[in-house]
Amino acid sequence: MNDEWKKIEAALGNDKFQWRTLDGLATESGVPMRSVIAALDSHSDNVVRSSVPSESGKALYTLRAKYAANTSPFKRLLGATTMKILP
Repeated sequence: MNDEWKKIEAALGNDKFQWRTLDGLATESGVPMRSVIAALDSHSDNVVRSSVPSESGKALYTLRAKYAANTSPFKRLLGATTMKILP
């Protein structure tokens, strides 16, 4: 699982994307979807799930550090007061 997490973490850290779907993570990392879901769950302290889905309705994920670095303080504050993570 540790090797799988490293691949998923690298896919989450891909600078081409701010947010990733489960499909995108599984495809880029080469890790089966079930394992991606399990890894995201077990590393929830490092991962943020957006409260707003993609245009196609899929859940979106990013690294917590990436979210903090690329999101304005205002948007983070707004998200904290509404209890939602905004993309």
